[in-house]
Amino acid sequence: MLSMGLLGILASAAVAGNPQPDSTAMPRAFEVSQLSIRLSRQAGNAVYQPWEVRLSGGGGEILSHDGKQWSLPYAAKDVVALLNALYEIRFFDLPAQYSTQDVAQLLDDGSVRMIQKFTSSSGGNSVCVNIASFEKCVHYGLQAPVELDRIFQRVFADAQRQVGQTSTK
Repeated sequence: MLSMGLLGILASAAVAGNPQPDSTAMPRAFEVSQLSIRLSRQAGNAVYQPWEVRLSGGGGEILSHDGKQWSLPYAAKDVVALLNALYEIRFFDLPAQYSTQDVAQLLDDGSVRMIQKFTSSSGGNSVCVNIASFEKCVHYGLQAPVELDRIFQRVFADAQRQVGQTSTK
C-alpha cells in the first residue's frame, strides 16, 4: 500500500517535470507556416467591408477590401521581421482593447477620483497574430500606443504601394 502511494507521488512528479503544451500560451518554437498576422482597418462607416492585410509565413499574402483582393509579394522573412517589430514594442503585453482612457476628476470636496472615459472609435483598427492555436489581437481606435500605430500604418502603406491602391481610410 505504501509503495503504491510512493509510486503515485513519483508519477505526479514526473508529469510535473514534463508539462503539457498550453494552447493559450505562445509557442516558443514553431514552423514559419504556422505564423500569420492580420491587420484590419474599419472606416467610420461600418457598412463597408474593412481593409485587411493578411500576411502568412506560409505564403498567400493579400490586401482585401469590399470583396476585392490583391496579392502581396511578402517573403516569410518579412513576416518574421514584422513579428520581431511587434515583439520590440511589447505587443504581446498590450491589452486586447483600447476603448477606455483613465481620467482624473476633481470632486467638489477637493478629492480626486479616477474614472474611465470610453472612446467611440475603439474598434476601428486591429492587429492579430496567430501561431498554431495561439492568437493575440489588439483592437484600437484613437487610443493606442504610438509604436503600434506606426507599424500598422507602415504595413498598410507598403501593401497599398505594392498593389497600386491609393486610399485605405
